[in-house]
Amino acid sequence: MRPLIIALILTLPLGMALAAPVEGADSPAALEAEIDALIEAAAPEGVIAICVSQREPDVDLISREADRPMTPASNNKIHTTAAAFHCLGPDLTLTTRVLTNGEVDDNGCLRGDLIIVGAGDPTISGRFNGGNVLQTFEAWMAALEEDGIRSISGDIIGDDDLFDDALIADSWFMQELGEWYSAENSALSFNDNCVDLRWRGAAAPGNPAAFTMIPQTRYLQVVSRVNTMAEGSSTDRYYHRQHESNRVVVNGGINVGQTRTDSATVHNPTLYTVTVLQELLSRHGITVLGRPRDIDDLDRIEIYGSGTRELASWTSPPLSEICDVINQRSQNFYADMVLKLIGAEVEGEGSFEAGARAVRRFLDEIGALPEGDDWVMVDGSGLSPLNRTTARCLTRVLRHMDTRPDADIFRSTMPRGRADRGSLRTRFGHSDRHIAVADQILGKTGYIGGVWSLSGFITNQAGVDMCYSIILNGYRSEEVPPLRMIDDIAVAIAASTFEEQAPPEE
Repeated sequence: MRPLIIALILTLPLGMALAAPVEGADSPAALEAEIDALIEAAAPEGVIAICVSQREPDVDLISREADRPMTPASNNKIHTTAAAFHCLGPDLTLTTRVLTNGEVDDNGCLRGDLIIVGAGDPTISGRFNGGNVLQTFEAWMAALEEDGIRSISGDIIGDDDLFDDALIADSWFMQELGEWYSAENSALSFNDNCVDLRWRGAAAPGNPAAFTMIPQTRYLQVVSRVNTMAEGSSTDRYYHRQHESNRVVVNGGINVGQTRTDSATVHNPTLYTVTVLQELLSRHGITVLGRPRDIDDLDRIEIYGSGTRELASWTSPPLSEICDVINQRSQNFYADMVLKLIGAEVEGEGSFEAGARAVRRFLDEIGALPEGDDWVMVDGSGLSPLNRTTARCLTRVLRHMDTRPDADIFRSTMPRGRADRGSLRTRFGHSDRHIAVADQILGKTGYIGGVWSLSGFITNQAGVDMCYSIILNGYRSEEVPPLRMIDDIAVAIAASTFEEQAPPEE
């Protein structure tokens, strides 16, 4: 494929007819035959569910096991983010407030408690603060100093009562609780509820690797079993933390002279948040005579009974940017926080179950909900293997989102093939044909053990916009790896050359 042709393809917007630089199916029937041949050549075990629907007019083009209940993995995030746009709106912002129930005396002592009231905001971190994980806390500290506060007689209290106390779903993989993608959720959260670990390989193989904690905190105990490996060795690091423990054991390696940053989860994000805040205040000369506390261990009436006043706050970016993180980076923690936010707003209960009920009603309203028990939502992220949906349900949701006034904003949250960001940036590079049409493929990726998925939007070479869903459950093949199978199917759809299809006659 000549570079000039590729460059021209990558500059064309979705929906514009392309110049057909590669061969592709010239009819839906030919596309179906091409997909069937791909699957036959792989001779796979397991189930492959596929649904491809033309956007306008609404015509189903490919339907293979499209109504079969499937575990979606992170394609569950499509349900979460679509419902968030519908129930909360893309412009919603969340404000975390710093309150006190006391007054400042002549010596600069705050005679009372500092209360941090969580709003279900996942963004208090370095992600939206130029990489400085403590920037929000530093701004709060500056506000306290401006108020003349030099010490605090009471406690630093985290109020997380917007959400329930189910920090994880019971069906998550317990052996992976220390990994970043299994972070607990709380209405008061900080740094994705993780401690970042910056690793540095020693000068010679066999020596222990060094690490720095970000933020520096006593809250998490890290036991390192990470060794320095020779250059060229394959190295990974694995984080193991027992349920309800704040001791994490790290196994694995890092190359000589290499630096890498990973993240380990913490237990009780609320207590983690106020502990790090208290540590920051103490390091900068604001003495806290009390201690970090979770409001669940205290009497709310006693804390709030005498009234409060606001000292500082943090307002999140809009929900559209939160959903961008969810879909582009497949950020589980953000998705689970948003599902509980939906529950809190629609059902008055910040729980996984309440959020799922609200999402179910949304799907029913738009005509996407499968019948019976074919749709089950356990969490917002898709980490649970108990989630169930269908390929047709996902395409129905996507088609609905593409008809909304904020359709372009929702589309922009989806990774694009071989773009400079997102979970598809390294996909679709297997051949010139893959590269030529990669830019036409938008899709939310998904993976948990035994499950691979990709669902989103594709514009074919004739400019026909389509919604699609490809879900593999229990896939095994000695011929074709699962991601290659998904990519080949998506490329076949994108490379097709048929024009817009008329709806079937009634």
